[in-house]
Amino acid sequence: MGLVGLMVVGFGIYAVNQTDTQESIAKLNESLDEISLICTSEISEPGSCNVDTSAAQLAAEQNREVVTFDEIPASVILTTLAAEDRSFGITCDIEGCAADGSGHKGVDPKGLTRAVYRTATGGNVQGGSTITQQLVKLTTENDDATVQRKAEEAALAIQLEKELSKEEILERYLNVIFYGRNGYGAQAASRVYFDKEMNELTLSEAALIATQIRSPGRKPLDNPDLARLRVEAVIDGLEAEGWVSPEDIAAARQEDVVAGLQEYVQAENLGEVRGLEAGSEHFIEAVRQELEVIYDGQTTQGGYRVYTTLDQAKQKQAYDTVYNNEVILDPSFNEANPTFRASVVTIDEQGRVVAMVGGKSFDQGDKFNTATNGRNGNGLGRQPGSTFKPFALAALIEQGNAADSLFEIDLSGKLTIPGADDGKDWVVGGGRSRGAPYLDGVKGLEYSSNHVFAQMALDVTPEEVIRTSQIMGVTKEIEPVVSIALGTKEVAPIDMASAYSTFERDGVALRPVLIERIENADGDILCWYPDSADERSKIDCKDRPNRDYEPPQAPDRVGDQVIQPQTARNVNYAMEGVVTRGTGNAARVDGRRIAGKTGTTQNNWDAWFVGFSCDATTAVWLGNDANTDLVDQNGSDIGGGGLPATIWSNYMTQYLADAPECDGENWPVSDDFQGEVLREELKIPRVPCFPSGDPQMEDPLLGGRQSSQFNRCIAYDPNNPSDPNNPFNENSPYYVGGPGNPFDDNDNDNDNDNDNDNDNDEEEKKEEEEERNNNGNDPRGPVIDLKPPSNPRVTLPPQPEPNNP
Repeated sequence: MGLVGLMVVGFGIYAVNQTDTQESIAKLNESLDEISLICTSEISEPGSCNVDTSAAQLAAEQNREVVTFDEIPASVILTTLAAEDRSFGITCDIEGCAADGSGHKGVDPKGLTRAVYRTATGGNVQGGSTITQQLVKLTTENDDATVQRKAEEAALAIQLEKELSKEEILERYLNVIFYGRNGYGAQAASRVYFDKEMNELTLSEAALIATQIRSPGRKPLDNPDLARLRVEAVIDGLEAEGWVSPEDIAAARQEDVVAGLQEYVQAENLGEVRGLEAGSEHFIEAVRQELEVIYDGQTTQGGYRVYTTLDQAKQKQAYDTVYNNEVILDPSFNEANPTFRASVVTIDEQGRVVAMVGGKSFDQGDKFNTATNGRNGNGLGRQPGSTFKPFALAALIEQGNAADSLFEIDLSGKLTIPGADDGKDWVVGGGRSRGAPYLDGVKGLEYSSNHVFAQMALDVTPEEVIRTSQIMGVTKEIEPVVSIALGTKEVAPIDMASAYSTFERDGVALRPVLIERIENADGDILCWYPDSADERSKIDCKDRPNRDYEPPQAPDRVGDQVIQPQTARNVNYAMEGVVTRGTGNAARVDGRRIAGKTGTTQNNWDAWFVGFSCDATTAVWLGNDANTDLVDQNGSDIGGGGLPATIWSNYMTQYLADAPECDGENWPVSDDFQGEVLREELKIPRVPCFPSGDPQMEDPLLGGRQSSQFNRCIAYDPNNPSDPNNPFNENSPYYVGGPGNPFDDNDNDNDNDNDNDNDNDEEEKKEEEEERNNNGNDPRGPVIDLKPPSNPRVTLPPQPEPNNP
């Protein structure tokens, strides 16, 4: 029957055509699939991102690390040959391993005849295959157990031995063979079984890995005695061939190899992620999703080395400030907010995301990333509240109007704008004027006045507010509604951080990036700053051999000037006032200039603070998954000027501890308001006159002194304290005395900044009463003690007042 088998083999060799041979060899010459690695910004040197330094490994399907023949130790080569193919024809000595000219030509005739016979007679499918034949089978990916297929494999193996050297064949084999535990190739196998590099394996450990080739589903820890017997068989083979010294054989027999095996836990998408304690998994998963788009889903076997923008130290600071502080860990807080979530995103001057807190426990099933949930139109996002107002002010200035344009305040607390809401009257609450009958755009932002920004949105149109936000960094498609400037449509925290960073850059927009650069497995740089939404990234990041494109070395990113520098600086001046004089004073950082904006949405479902200092822009969002009120331990509603601003201050105090000062030209703020002042006439009829007989009058709203004959003022009786026009009557709408004076810059306003259009007078009175009863406490509210770096209080320099407060 042996003769029949050989005849069949001969027919099979004859039947294989040249095209099959060349296709098989071409596949072998292709780049091997390999795991992709993700490293954080601390790993920056070219070629430094490897398994040991990576934060995560994209090995969902095949965990592989490609090595060259010279990198494979003799212990792995010899134990593999002893277990699989003793007549292959490679020997090793002190200088290394090489072909010795004695090996087979691709097939073992006796073994092949036996395999064909058993297959033809319906017996068990037999291996009987040389390493070359096994490689052919792996390459062709054909599992047909037929005589014809066996013959074709043999023919291809013979042809392969003519095309490639023994060293090349064995190198490919030891890079593609499956060892179990999702380990493809000997290097990956050494890690998943012993957590070692290949060159660190003992002889008996290399032997155990070799025994897994025949049956990769075998679990040595389930049957350690059987595993030891199989290792012993490989060592016997080494001894019989004389490939290893007697001393090494004796040492291998003495070692209890099973004792060194590590437990195996099936890795999911990201493999073993480092930095779990800092909540880095949401960032890593966001990187994986970006790569999936760029590489059309081929990331887990691409062998890419991905250098990201994440700073692990900053990430831990952000995560700890949110999830490891005494306020949020308080049992009563958790009881009051059972579905609490928080997000922090920090973007630097170059648009790199250096920190991203998207949730608390990714590894415990909380995989939804609040930081990015609205990006690229995916997910609903969260309403930004008043943090959207700066875009309306920027749109106003871009249309040639002055930042200190005037807007009417209805002192009843409810401003009615006829026909504004699709033909219906629009009633807007939240005047936030503290008694002033009008406010300009700058003071309106400081006080977060809904009356001001409702009118402003209608002046510039809702479509223009949206367009301005989008050119600055908001990626989500937004429906134009009249309330858009009040932040009633959902966005993502990463978008808000990105758009505010455009303010910080004098109006230059840079799309945020999570990836610094991508290298291939050989360390060649493929591309810098790829962006999954950028078609160019999908071209530049491809690993194209002999390509003409050479990516530049560490380029600075060049953004687009989307709004005028002066526009950005005027808005920034108003946002600095939010922190120094307005609703965001809890966000102050000792010795640092800060600009930002608070935001609170209807029913206190969302609370925000977004701001910047120097070259770092950070968005903080707090809320509940179930869209329920966000409350503190005492059951009181939390607004943007409270806990979010306090968290921002604590985190940025640590972040900025070693950052350079930013002032003067480095601080993008200007009170040089240019353009047309809208509704300037509001100043004139609303100002009460001083007593008759005084040719000069002090205008408490405009400041300074001016002649009463040029002022169409409202008369009042100075001798009648109850006169409703008397500015010294505390019940007068023109009252300018006492703690309610809206233009007293020493009035520490810790406004809850609630942008609910259905605000009622009682809510506003309650807020104002709380502010007046501050009892001398720090107006920034409770500061979370996270032991930030010691930084003595530095008195900020006096800030210039706007031309018209």
